[in-house]
Amino acid sequence: DFAAKAMSKRKAPPSFSSSSPHDKRPATEPTTAKGSNSSTMSADEFKAKGNAALQAGKTSEAIEFYTKAINADGSNHVYFSNRSAAYLKQGDANNALEDANSCIGLKPEF
Repeated sequence: DFAAKAMSKRKAPPSFSSSSPHDKRPATEPTTAKGSNSSTMSADEFKAKGNAALQAGKTSEAIEFYTKAINADGSNHVYFSNRSAAYLKQGDANNALEDANSCIGLKPEF
């Protein structure tokens, strides 16, 4: 099943020491993060922070937040779509395509 394969492959992004020289993804993050007020952030909150960062032109920061959203909920195709857009804006077509394929694998009609 393509979606299951995409999920198992994409849930935790590889670290910088991966075998691919083109892979610039951040190291795997914990599934939750603590804010300054010690509250646990949800995947949607990470996505919202990623959206704000992307709109501010901070693509690396956006990618980090989208990665945290994916780690918290790897079944949401929108997180892969958003991270794909951030990678593309950064000029990283290889990772953008991988995330686009993961998005389509999760929701083919998207």
